[in-house]
Amino acid sequence: MLRPLGLTFLLAAAGFAASFTGPTSVYYLSDSNTMYKVQGLNLLSQWAVSGTPGFDLPMAVSTEIHSTGRSQGTAGARYDLNGTYLGTTYTNPGYAGGGMDVWDGTTDTAHNYTVSTLCNLCGSDSSLIQTDLDWSNSVVLFNIGAGYDSLGVTYDPTNNSLWVSKWNGGTTITDYTLSGTVITQFDAGFAQIGALAYDAADDTLWATNFGSNALFQFNKSGTLLQSGTIAGLNSTTLWSGEMVQSAAQTGVPEPETLPLFGLGMGALALVRRRRRG
Repeated sequence: MLRPLGLTFLLAAAGFAASFTGPTSVYYLSDSNTMYKVQGLNLLSQWAVSGTPGFDLPMAVSTEIHSTGRSQGTAGARYDLNGTYLGTTYTNPGYAGGGMDVWDGTTDTAHNYTVSTLCNLCGSDSSLIQTDLDWSNSVVLFNIGAGYDSLGVTYDPTNNSLWVSKWNGGTTITDYTLSGTVITQFDAGFAQIGALAYDAADDTLWATNFGSNALFQFNKSGTLLQSGTIAGLNSTTLWSGEMVQSAAQTGVPEPETLPLFGLGMGALALVRRRRRG
């Protein structure tokens, strides 16, 4: 049911993109057995999942990583940002009516979101699911299309929206309001798009393509900015991906920026005192 497509167009398009430098922020990825942490051209670390092997997939990443099981009755887990298992598992209760698969996840720090490939509550449509931060209390926000139409999802804090990527139903990546209204979309040039992630550091989107271990960066107008591989990241089934909620999303400076923030405020105070003098 889930099968790779040819990458001829994809690789040709990649030739026109800039040389590959990798993601600016840390990109967390999962192939359901192993989670990976990459940044720039480096595979920073990887670890075996603590949920159900082969099913630990949709990730929501903020101050921790919360994953859930791909199928009903399977489990994800709670990890710190270095991959340490924190002793909690999150079992998939059967989203959108039960039994249907979810592959990718995201969070706005108030709720988690995922895409159900089929929705028993919606007939046979793919659907956008909202849950609590522990992946409980699921609600269908809106339908997306036919069964197995879409798979990837990521939250965009710049307009409180959700980007969703096509799987078998086409080659587009679409930005939706939380009520399901289309804001904009673009053609990625290939289908079976997974591990969709928003990078607040440069306001771009990252994704993978099933059957390839390459990573792809797009601006929000759909221009392919770069694509390439990272040494040691050899998995060709990178279904789920996300980046940490950043200062741009929370409004709180990240820890490493606090010293610079303090220096800037001090300099501003000095300038003001000199003007008064």
